[in-house]
Amino acid sequence: AALIPLAGIGVIAAGNAWWPVPRVLGGIVVIWGMGVYWLFYLFRQRWQQWAIAIPVGLSILGATAIGHRIHSDQMLLNGYDKVLAAEIYHSLNQHPEFNDRSRIAIVNRNMRWAHPATLPTAYMDLNMTAFALTGAQQGVLRMTTGHELNTVEPTPEHIAVCDTIPTWPATGFTAVLPSGDAVVCL
Repeated sequence: AALIPLAGIGVIAAGNAWWPVPRVLGGIVVIWGMGVYWLFYLFRQRWQQWAIAIPVGLSILGATAIGHRIHSDQMLLNGYDKVLAAEIYHSLNQHPEFNDRSRIAIVNRNMRWAHPATLPTAYMDLNMTAFALTGAQQGVLRMTTGHELNTVEPTPEHIAVCDTIPTWPATGFTAVLPSGDAVVCL
């Protein structure tokens, strides 16, 4: 039970991360549970079982609490993303030349990985906004608006547009180019 988490930490430490990402806590809890079963099988005296059960129980409780916090923050983040997706779609529809077939380039300069209201569990790729990755942008826009929208990687031309218009949350953070491409500046 003690060696398996240490082995996992060692493998991750070799990859320049000093601790496993919180998403793996559920797996560690299962492995610890299996190890505790065997420890209880080997050590049958009551005091030995208490000496095993108390620290392991606290570890499992802590891992469960962290896992709950991660998932709770993910629900908040999904809500933030949906509100932003609705704002983007509403802003794009203010342009008469925009339609659902327009290619949408989302230039994310200011938000990067997170919304203005930061979450304590946002770390590296954990609990980051869907607007950080082009592939995820299309999904969150579709799920929020119910329309099949096409997002594309921003080109230098799209990025240059964001030098001339305001960025979200200011009004006018979207534009439609003569080519028909829509640009969203975050």
